[in-house]
Order: sequence, then structure tokens, then C-alpha cells
Amino acid sequence: MEQATPIMSDDHAENSSPPASDEQTTGLHGRIVEAVGDPVCTFSRNGQLGYVNPAFERQTGYTATEIDEITAVVDEADSQALLSAVEDLQMAADTASTTVEVSLRQRNGDSVSVECHLTTFESDHHEADVVAAVRDVSARTARTERLSRFASVVSHDLRNPLDVALGRAEVLPEIADVDEESEQHLNEIYNSLKRMERLIQDVLTLSQQREGSVKTGPVALEPVARDAWGNVDTADATLAVTATADIEAHRDGLLRLFENLFRNAVEHASQESADTAVTVEVGIIDRDSQAGFYVGDNGPGIDHGDQNQLFEGGYTTTADGTGLGLTIVREIAEVHDWHVTVTDRDSKQSGARFELTGVTRPDSESG
Repeated sequence: MEQATPIMSDDHAENSSPPASDEQTTGLHGRIVEAVGDPVCTFSRNGQLGYVNPAFERQTGYTATEIDEITAVVDEADSQALLSAVEDLQMAADTASTTVEVSLRQRNGDSVSVECHLTTFESDHHEADVVAAVRDVSARTARTERLSRFASVVSHDLRNPLDVALGRAEVLPEIADVDEESEQHLNEIYNSLKRMERLIQDVLTLSQQREGSVKTGPVALEPVARDAWGNVDTADATLAVTATADIEAHRDGLLRLFENLFRNAVEHASQESADTAVTVEVGIIDRDSQAGFYVGDNGPGIDHGDQNQLFEGGYTTTADGTGLGLTIVREIAEVHDWHVTVTDRDSKQSGARFELTGVTRPDSESG
């Protein structure tokens, strides 16, 4: 491990003790690791365990002499995720770190959800390549699952009476004499019900995205973008897709992301520029330091003061917006380990451009 260098101010230099020797420093590091409450272990790129601290033994129920591989306490799928993360870390030029959530098996047969914070370090004997600090997140995972189930039940229970109300509102003008004033009130009722419908779907989608990591695979951008466009009320707007690449993504999550970005673009662009035909574009970002895709429009652009608030839950600039659409976009991006930003399309107040970067392509080693 990297050895610590004592730092002393000039005021205390005369009365301070001599710097600790390498052996003293190493011993101090060992005592610190053994004393911390969180489990810590080291393992090699092939899963061979090196060191485990007492907290790790207590968490798993195994002693250090009883386990020699990470697969002894982590199932095969999660082990592969860990080792894949290790491989990615070792490709980095400098010391790097990442976090992986896995299920840790205990001696009594139970499993507990944990976060493993992995950090590479230099080992003189190459016995261990990564140190893992493990934290129990089972309570958080259980809470998230309960919230998701609650959102599903509430959404289902609300959707049934809402569907009935929407159906009655649609047929009422056909079965009753409705004058102009009554029709206006009826339209307002119908629009409010539709907004409730969107709000329910947004809450359900948001709760699902907060469940944690997602399983990804190769997904073609263009067909997913066009499917999403077909799911959104786009009126007279036009979609232009120049992105033909495949990316690593969860298809349903990517579909929801496009739907919310398209809906946001169409509603805001048409609201501000009623006389201008709305065009939404999906394209590829292929810069040296970043890879990804973008969704841009030819609307009025984004006010500089709004950019920092756009992704906050409940924030909306339209009268009938739920304020959750872009929050959902942010959540979907985060579970994919993507980064989402928004700017004016070409920095000249000529439309908004949402960029998703940190995206991995199946045919590329870097994302």
C-alpha cells in the first residue's frame, strides 16, 4: 500500500517526534484497517482473496482461513461483475476506484446486499490488486423495494377509477347536449384527468428507476428512438434521427428516457414558438473524451437560470407539466452510469440540447 508521509507545521517541527519508519507506518495502517467497523478485504484480478479484516469475518461468518476466493461469499453473477470492474480499474493509468453492489453470502445461508467500494493499489508481491471496502446497504435496498411496491399498488388503484373517469368524459358529448360553455368545462376536466394519468405513470417510472442497477445489452438507438416517438403525442413535430450506432443500455429504460425528452421538447418548443414547426433531432456524440448521444430541438432554448433546476423533481415551466419528466431522465441516466447535461443547441439560443455521455458502445473498449 502507499505509505503515509507525516505532515508537520513549522510551529511543531522542533517538538515533534521523528518520522515513523516504514515498518511502523505499515503496522499503523494494518491496525487502522482492523479497527474500522466496515468489512475490508483485498483480492486479485482472478478473485483470489488476500487479506480480510475482522469486520469482514463478522459480516460473513467465515474466518480468513476458511475462504480463499471471492466466489466463496459472492455468487457467480456478482463475482463476474466484481472481477469485470477490477479489470476496468486496472486499465486506468492511475489509481482508480468504483462502486459495485452485490449480494454477500453468509455462513448461515442468508444473503445481504452490500456496496463494494473498489480501489486499485500497488502490491509488491502482486498478491492483491484491489482493496474493497464493504458497506451493508440491505436496509436501503429493502426500503427502495417497499417504495417501488407501494408506488405500483397506488398507481394501479388510482388508474382504474381514472380510466373510468376519462372514458365517461370522452363519451359525454356524444350522449348529452353540451353547449359551448359546458364543453369548455368538460375539456378542462378531461385535460386534468390526462395530467393525472401522466403523473401516475411518471411516479411509477421514477420508483422503478430508483431500484438500483439495471442489466444492459447492445441496443440500437434509431429504432428505440422511433418507437418512443410513436408513444408520445407529437402533434405536427418532426423527428430526425442521425444516430445509427448501438450502445450498451437497458432498452425499456432508454425508451422511457427518449419518451420524456421528446415530450419535453415538443411541449416547450411548441408552447414558445406556435408558428414554427418543431423538429427534434437524435444524434451521436463522438468526442475524444466523451461518447454518447444527444436529443436537440429547434425551440426557444433554455434560460440560463433554469438549467440548474431542470432535473429537480416537481420543477416545471408549463401549466400542465408534472415536473417529473426530466427527473426520470436523470434517474435513468444515473442507473446507466451516464452523465446528462443540457445546453442551448449551439449556444446561440436556437433550441435545447440534452447530452448523454459516458455511454459504452458494444464495439468499443471505451465509453
